[in-house]
Amino acid sequence: MTEIPRIQRVAPDELPAVLDAHRERRTTQLILVGPDYQPPNKVEHLPAIARGHHLVSLTSHLPRLPDELWRLEHLESLQLALLALTDEDAIGISQHFGQLKALLLEGTHVGDGGAQAIAEHLRQLTSLDLSINQIGDAGARAIAEHLGQLTSLNLGHNQIGDAGVRAIAEHLRQLTSLDLVHNQIGDAGARAIAKHLRQLTSLNLGDNQIGDAGARAIAEHLRQLETLDLSDNKHVKTVTLPSSPRLTTLKIAKTDVQDLSPLSPLILSGQPVHWARWGEKGNGIYVKHCPLTHPSPEVIQQGPEAVLNFFREIEAQGTDRLFEAKLLLVGEGSAGKTSLLRRLFQPDLPLPDEDETTRGIDIHRHEFPIADGRQFRLNAWDFGGQQIYHATHQFFLTKRSLYVLVDDTRSDHKTVHDEGFRYWLEVVETLSEASPLLIFQNEKGGRSKQLDIAGIKGRFPNVQGVYRGNLEHPDAADELRRAVEHFALNLPHVGEDVPAKWVPIRQELETLAKSRPHITLDEYLAAYRTHLPLQDDDDRKKALHLSQYLHDLGVFLHFQHVPELRRTLFLQNQWVTDAVFRVLDDEDVKTSNRGRFTVADCDRLWSEAGYADKEVELRALMVRFELAYRLPDTAVDTWLVPQHLPPSRPDSLRDWARHGDLMLSYRYAFLPRGMVSRLIVRMHRFVRDPDLCWSDGALFERDGTQVLVETGTHGNEITLRARGLESQTLLAVLASDLDALNDSFPGLKDKVSKQVPCICPTCAQSPTPAMFPRQQLLERKQRGKLTIECREPPDYHDVSVMKLLEGMDLELWLDRAGYLKEAPEPTGDAEESTTATGTGKPRTVRIFLASSAELRDDRDAFDLYFRQLNDRLRNDGLYLEIVRWENFLDAMSDTRLQDEYNAAIRACDIFVSLFRTKTGKYTAEEFGVAWEQFKATGKPRIYTYFHATQVPTNADNRADLMSLWAFKDQLNELGHFPTEYDSIEGLKRHFRDQLDRLRDAGEM
Repeated sequence: MTEIPRIQRVAPDELPAVLDAHRERRTTQLILVGPDYQPPNKVEHLPAIARGHHLVSLTSHLPRLPDELWRLEHLESLQLALLALTDEDAIGISQHFGQLKALLLEGTHVGDGGAQAIAEHLRQLTSLDLSINQIGDAGARAIAEHLGQLTSLNLGHNQIGDAGVRAIAEHLRQLTSLDLVHNQIGDAGARAIAKHLRQLTSLNLGDNQIGDAGARAIAEHLRQLETLDLSDNKHVKTVTLPSSPRLTTLKIAKTDVQDLSPLSPLILSGQPVHWARWGEKGNGIYVKHCPLTHPSPEVIQQGPEAVLNFFREIEAQGTDRLFEAKLLLVGEGSAGKTSLLRRLFQPDLPLPDEDETTRGIDIHRHEFPIADGRQFRLNAWDFGGQQIYHATHQFFLTKRSLYVLVDDTRSDHKTVHDEGFRYWLEVVETLSEASPLLIFQNEKGGRSKQLDIAGIKGRFPNVQGVYRGNLEHPDAADELRRAVEHFALNLPHVGEDVPAKWVPIRQELETLAKSRPHITLDEYLAAYRTHLPLQDDDDRKKALHLSQYLHDLGVFLHFQHVPELRRTLFLQNQWVTDAVFRVLDDEDVKTSNRGRFTVADCDRLWSEAGYADKEVELRALMVRFELAYRLPDTAVDTWLVPQHLPPSRPDSLRDWARHGDLMLSYRYAFLPRGMVSRLIVRMHRFVRDPDLCWSDGALFERDGTQVLVETGTHGNEITLRARGLESQTLLAVLASDLDALNDSFPGLKDKVSKQVPCICPTCAQSPTPAMFPRQQLLERKQRGKLTIECREPPDYHDVSVMKLLEGMDLELWLDRAGYLKEAPEPTGDAEESTTATGTGKPRTVRIFLASSAELRDDRDAFDLYFRQLNDRLRNDGLYLEIVRWENFLDAMSDTRLQDEYNAAIRACDIFVSLFRTKTGKYTAEEFGVAWEQFKATGKPRIYTYFHATQVPTNADNRADLMSLWAFKDQLNELGHFPTEYDSIEGLKRHFRDQLDRLRDAGEM
């Protein structure tokens, strides 16, 4: 069972005494890690080195392994990680510890010589981990030839190649666990494993240049596998149903797999499909970043239940195909997009006047016949070119689409470096995952120009062709129209199989959309009922899965999880965008009101029939699109559009930066417009004064702590600077949300790098420290190079890679900035951290904080407040460590490993849970486990709080209410009495009193 280890922090000169104490206790297991080891916040992130009961962590690097280590004659398990060792150290270990059964030397610079010594002398080993070292095929052969008793072997992140893996496969046939991630073994190595290692239950071959042949061999021959990882092998294009009846985890993320139907028996048997890369969701099939079409990513991202429903519906109904796609016309304002749209699909309409511009978006439906007698539906979107519309592109410029970039030949833009091309090519590549794009040169007045087509296609291979024409001539767009129809018909998703009855339901909704801009959820369910049964909750879930799928495809808008929007389906995208852009375009809102608008403004702008009835929903849509947020504490209900804030930083913030600030930077190869504006909307609860915000920056504040976020002068960087008592916490909250915002852009992953500030003495005194790309630090860690040189003169210090990796050594920065009088004990078991070294440092009290997503604000406030109490409690010898388990109560499910939950509870002194209108599906069961643990050991202390909320009793929240009442009944049966609170201040006051009582009673 995975447990959080007890961590004993010691200095190198204290290590001999610690090792002597282990010798006296006849210790059989030792885990010693270097100063760069950073314990994770969550149990599921624990690496192999921490899966034990006692871990010694050094505060600085060892010059050499102490002689006292060699005296631990009873050791059976030795784990040394992230230490600067040599082959000579490995030889010493092999000569002194012949009795070892398990050895881990992870990230320790061991090469072939060290591996050979270990293989020749440690003949009793059954488990060996030499990952992240410099071992080649010679070291692998030595291990294979001498350690025939091994059952578990990890040589991940080495260079053993196919020769090394063949030796392992031929000699170590009793292996049950093998990890060779990132070793370039290829199909030949995979076939060797499949041929010989028939006892394997766990196999990791991620990132190994394996293709279909190697994957197929493994699937066919390894019948004992329980876990198989083939992720990051781009040559794997098809998956074969594994022959192992025991397989519970299959990782194929970041492969080129498009079709999961070969795995349908596995899926229908109950194996969940996850849009994720790693094993953080437990058992299942992991498929993130696969170019899937069957089922589509839109289905998978709904969750495992939606995928299971998809295959069950196909099994019950058979399949049909949808022939529908989206065409998007983009380009600068006045380039001629509307004229092109009319020449393409509306030839009976006259060309627009020169001063007639598109405000927002115009949508036109075009149909053309295809080979089997069906009609192909093409939805053509004409985007306004003004910059105010650019920030909304993410919501409409989608994958599964075809793009046309309209170029005005009167401009001088000719190459990929010119703004007229670079911005639009970048935005299509980033937002649509490189969907196919055609360029049309609008030869106004008969003027032509030559483009650097080779350069454009070289940088943007999704550009499929360049077309030209003078739109004054009726036939100017005929060639482009034929190309549009050809490329639309050949989009990867077009014609994909879907459950057969989904097609007529889609057609019925299409008919409704011709006359109605929106319908109610009940009307949608009635349309669904005409084609499929709708008799119980399971049928309703199926209907909502289909609604979510069509929403994700952009057919209509149905935000099922937003209270104001869940009962409305917007069938006409044009109707919605017209309403939104009426507000964004309004001169009073833009200029006079500095981005603010009220209900009165909405009445004025949405007075036309149809809009007024949906004012609440339309405002909710603007918030959902992160275009606006409601200002707190205003006499009249007021919303703010951050895009309309002034473009310049306020004078009061001009010289805000100073040395000692906590700092983090995001550098973008392409920075989509409106990122900071969206962050302001997302995190507006930390915006105390909107006048300290501008269109590209904002000052976020919480209880005296400030974080300044702004776009750099070159437009390719977002920097966060923090100061105050809770700098670390508030910066982490904002950075986490910016990470989530970056992740919401499909193609941004490889265009943004997190830049970590240097922490050397020189940079610590500078407001502009040197920055290191996080990816570079990760690569150094993988290759065992654990330092990096700062480029700042005069000293060019070597800096710890591991301390930099999490963004910054936050406690060190706080100390240098003068915010901490005494650094707290960084981590570890409370008793261990007090007594291990006899230093008298504060005793750490771990408070495990859990709540559902609906109480996120309360969770943040609780966290910040009790971290601030540390200044007072430190004088009493205490330090509070808040352990946050984000959305813990929502996440509890049958996929969460029970032993991980138990370990998380066991490691804490106090367990605090917050509830409001619901409990998670498995909360009562899990709470029972925590309660039994408390009765058995007296730890953790459990505090349960319910927010005093008037919960409406209607059909929509019946399940939530039932779960809430059932959980309260269980608490009564257990004799545990929860506390109600009506405000965050009341919650803080009550829990502070509980802490004082525990402290006064000597129980904390």
